[in-house]
Amino acid sequence: MSRVRVNTVQVRPSRLPAEFEGLRIAQLSDLHLRRWNGILDETRRRLLELDPELVVITGDIGDADAEAQRSADLAARLLEGVHPSLGCFGVLGNHDDPQLAEQLSGHVRMMSNEHAELTKAGGSMMIAGVDGRTPTSGDIPSALLGIKPDSFIILLAHHPPLVYRLPPNRVGLMLAGHTHAGQIRLPVIGPLWPTFEGIPRKYCRGLHEVNGTFLHVSAGVGCSWAVPFRIGCPPEIALITLTGRSAAVQ
Repeated sequence: MSRVRVNTVQVRPSRLPAEFEGLRIAQLSDLHLRRWNGILDETRRRLLELDPELVVITGDIGDADAEAQRSADLAARLLEGVHPSLGCFGVLGNHDDPQLAEQLSGHVRMMSNEHAELTKAGGSMMIAGVDGRTPTSGDIPSALLGIKPDSFIILLAHHPPLVYRLPPNRVGLMLAGHTHAGQIRLPVIGPLWPTFEGIPRKYCRGLHEVNGTFLHVSAGVGCSWAVPFRIGCPPEIALITLTGRSAAVQ
């Protein structure tokens, strides 16, 4: 039985360039890499099977009690053989050592309050990323500076509440993590924690729309050192498909 869930999500954002119709994005989050284990082995196999065009990691690649170089080496092992045509991008989270950004170069383009252009079949879109080492270190104006008003933007962030700081209708899709979807979820009750840094309880995982931006919050793959287990909340890879043909919000 699989221990890693592939959460398939379809999103219909506005202004999606026709060349990116059907774009498949694999979102990883909250890996908390300390040592190799069966979950990571299965995550790697799943990534290879999914063969996405774009891979993103929305923070907490490492962990507070893990040496940064070891976390970087484990991330490289996880991504071995994974070659998305549009690349692999990531942002730091609150458990990440700043050195990770440099140590992961060659495997993941780590973004800190900046953006880059993605091109496909003559079309283009922008991918931006904000620093997530603290809830307030993400500089959205810097990340979006210079992007044309009509550009489609994917924004990577660690902390979901940043969605409230976005200009309305400016970002097509924001991808975030941090919450672990509660990590411990009980039937009927759901996550044990009532709020997550100012976002509604229901926003701790899944797809939502906030002020004209689709927000997807990943349940993540790993566990924090303080609570090293999951209950009712399996590790996940989110496979997100962008389309202009049909809308779905989960």
